[in-house]
Amino acid sequence: MNLLNYLRNKATTHLLLAGLTVGLVTGCDRKEIQTELSDILHEDAKVISTDHKKRFFQPIMIGKMLSGISHPAVYKVTFDGEVDFEIDNKEIYDRFNRGDIVDVLYRKSYQLTFEDLNKDGKKEQISRILTGYEFLDAQPKK
Repeated sequence: MNLLNYLRNKATTHLLLAGLTVGLVTGCDRKEIQTELSDILHEDAKVISTDHKKRFFQPIMIGKMLSGISHPAVYKVTFDGEVDFEIDNKEIYDRFNRGDIVDVLYRKSYQLTFEDLNKDGKKEQISRILTGYEFLDAQPKK
């Protein structure tokens, strides 16, 4: 039994040292990921739907005990434009009706990847991928 403990302890030490060495060697070449947001963009869109659901409580039985789930109110507005947005926001919901033409403000979100390709210590951008759109606001068109 003592021999097994000795071998296990030795193996653990060697595995930790090997892992540390690999981490140090490959750590210099790791890719760096960053997020970039575009400037604020504007787009004309049409309100194609508005949906309001009141807050409600859904009772459920857990064994002999009564409990429940509280569902929050929903104030959903769907904008149809070059980029479509579906927003759950009471203030936005109160501003618009179905069929309204609006100016939507949003930003594009990109994932940038950097890597030191020529081993000079500086990481160069190797990719820029559009990952989504961030809704900021909507205003009525005049």
